[in-house]
Amino acid sequence: MFQQAKISSMQPETWETASRQPKGENRCSPLEATRAAEILFGCYRTGASAEPEIFVAGVAAVLGDYPPEVVQAVVDPRRGLPSKTNWIPTIAEVKSACEQMYAPIEARIERQRLADERRALLSAPVLPRKERPTLDELRQRYGGESWGISHSSARREEKPAKSLAELEAARDSFVVEDSPELKAAIGRILSGE
Repeated sequence: MFQQAKISSMQPETWETASRQPKGENRCSPLEATRAAEILFGCYRTGASAEPEIFVAGVAAVLGDYPPEVVQAVVDPRRGLPSKTNWIPTIAEVKSACEQMYAPIEARIERQRLADERRALLSAPVLPRKERPTLDELRQRYGGESWGISHSSARREEKPAKSLAELEAARDSFVVEDSPELKAAIGRILSGE
């Protein structure tokens, strides 16, 4: 499709990689990604890209962030992008297809990570029975029979709500020095404004 000499000077590893987020540890090599991009675009009629070499290198950079099985699935003419689109896909469409193909792999990796984490927690060492504290030792350590929790058996006497007249009398007896703003705010609250 394109001359190898032109493409080799624009390999994905020469691009700025600060924003790239590789998917997993098993990634395509730059050569595999470039070849996959050539295969993908070989499935379409001649495109109208202004700079075909740059476009292929850009797609190769995107493909290079994914494992080979994702790249192969995306460029597969039977089930990948060539069978789903009529025109040459944009770089964004290639990335979207890669993300869609990578989602089940990412879910499998996350399930495996969680299973490993669970397995590690369940296999944590348990102290032998003789080394564990007894119930009496735990009671002594944590505050006796009540385990350090105070239980108040006497209920507080419930008082009825004060009447509006009692609240106004309490307000008038409250002295707020040098703060007319506070007095006004309290007055608004009590009057329901």
